[in-house]
Amino acid sequence: MSHRPQDRVEELAFPSLWAERHRVIQGRPWSFEGREYLRDIHDDLSEEVVVQKAAQLGFTEFLQNRACHAIDSGRSTIYCLPTSEDVKRHSKTRFNALKDQSPYIDSMFIDTDTIDVKRCGDAALYFFGTIGKTELYGTPADELIVDEVDRCDQDALSTARHRLDGSSKGARSLWVSTPTRPGVGVDVLIKQSDQKEWHVQCPSCDWSGPLDGSGDLEKWTCLWWKGWPKIPEPQDIVQVSDTACVRCPGCGAKWTEDERRAACSAGKWVARLPENASVSGYIITQLVSPTMTTQKIVREFFNARHSPNPHRMEEFVNQTMGKTFKGVGGGISEADVFAAYRQERPSGDLQWCLGVDVGHRKLYCCQGTRIRDGYKQVLWVDRFFVLEGFDWSMTQDKRGHIVSCVIDQYPETAKTEELCSEFGGSVYRARFGDGLGRAYRWNHEDYTVTVGRVEAIDAMHHGIREGRTWIGQGTDSDLGAASKHLTRVITYYSSDNTGQARRKADSKVGGADDYAFAQMGLEAAVTRLAEEREVSWDVPEEDLEPSYASFEDDKDPLGGMTDVLGDRFDSEKEWLRW
Repeated sequence: MSHRPQDRVEELAFPSLWAERHRVIQGRPWSFEGREYLRDIHDDLSEEVVVQKAAQLGFTEFLQNRACHAIDSGRSTIYCLPTSEDVKRHSKTRFNALKDQSPYIDSMFIDTDTIDVKRCGDAALYFFGTIGKTELYGTPADELIVDEVDRCDQDALSTARHRLDGSSKGARSLWVSTPTRPGVGVDVLIKQSDQKEWHVQCPSCDWSGPLDGSGDLEKWTCLWWKGWPKIPEPQDIVQVSDTACVRCPGCGAKWTEDERRAACSAGKWVARLPENASVSGYIITQLVSPTMTTQKIVREFFNARHSPNPHRMEEFVNQTMGKTFKGVGGGISEADVFAAYRQERPSGDLQWCLGVDVGHRKLYCCQGTRIRDGYKQVLWVDRFFVLEGFDWSMTQDKRGHIVSCVIDQYPETAKTEELCSEFGGSVYRARFGDGLGRAYRWNHEDYTVTVGRVEAIDAMHHGIREGRTWIGQGTDSDLGAASKHLTRVITYYSSDNTGQARRKADSKVGGADDYAFAQMGLEAAVTRLAEEREVSWDVPEEDLEPSYASFEDDKDPLGGMTDVLGDRFDSEKEWLRW
């Protein structure tokens, strides 16, 4: 490289200094003003660094700085994002914008500059989407950077970690994520670390500590609002949240927003578990943000508390407070979906079923079957795919004959009725409804099934969360779209016109949910086939791999789901068929 500064040793030892000298953002040199908490993390060159953080705190830009610093230091780096679509979006927009605004960084990548690979001399920056981890094989590196750990395929991340095993320059890994649920992704990693928190000093006394707490926000002693800890009625939310402020847990002094920002700027990282220093960990919430206000944070909390949709509170806890959330109902996260991914397909002459959601001139399909793993039954989702029009050649799929199908009746009522007639009971038309009180109500005379939307969504989510559903990672499966669709359907409580709480189903705004309804159709098709044949879902034991066995000796095929959905089926026999 030409035009190297004379003090290269100093800036390569301190990535924060490197960023201030070479990074330009929005037309200005990089600055840590207002985000002083990022400086020490920039300069943390520990073997393993983990950050559990709230949203919108500048960590994506931090990761880009660290990636470019590593490449400029001659260290090849793998930069992992959840999906290949995330890679394209990040590389084309955020990373290209970084280069366009920063002449020095732009001059680094003159040898190779594609979406996936950017080369600087002997070092290369590789961008990978973690879905479909075979891409990572054969890619040695010195550094690993993972953005949004919880949304990534955890098996792929394990593979990525081993790409550092041959590094002669000292392997380093950096894991950053907004958390989702306990025991998933960054929550596992941060518990193994020294768990540093950003400590601030009270302007009125000697107290210092993190602007953090445990439990619900009204239990946090560092916050105050008029009537605290009482949650105001909906009509009073704006007025009460305008009184919110940080309150010193030591002397009780109420801080102004200027005092909060000044205290956060002068803060420092303090380890909660210094004995775990081998893994350097950081935990941070939006209460240290220079762009958020205490009033806005508290208002979001009040609105989430009053919302009948539990997803609102989940989003607040994860995104605003940077903490894990475990609640009842609601939805699932992409991390839950990715945890269900499996590489190896089951073998044998399996009985394939199909669920189909009818979209605008497209059929969204979900194909799978029921298999056995040890002592439990598992729904194997083999692939998600789209068909243009009603070409029913998919019933002769290359994986084997499809023996049971449930297809959304609407909006193509006439065409779906033709399919039912043509395939003589193999195809059932589905109507989705609320208030059914059970998952399915079958009509075998006209080949229709009424699907309880709330019950079907709960069953689908329970299967994914509890390891009762496995999702194959075949290259012909539309996993990128499916992982998003499955997270957009939710259940929640809402009051009816009599004031009684009722379960309802809905979809989050801002995206499609077709594959979610296709998978619900698959689960209905699987159930119908078991009811019709009253035989094992699996082929004979002698024809299967040792990990699979027959259905008859499974004493609890639902693995505890009876406790969750027990009132939605008519009999124990129907449970066993499910």
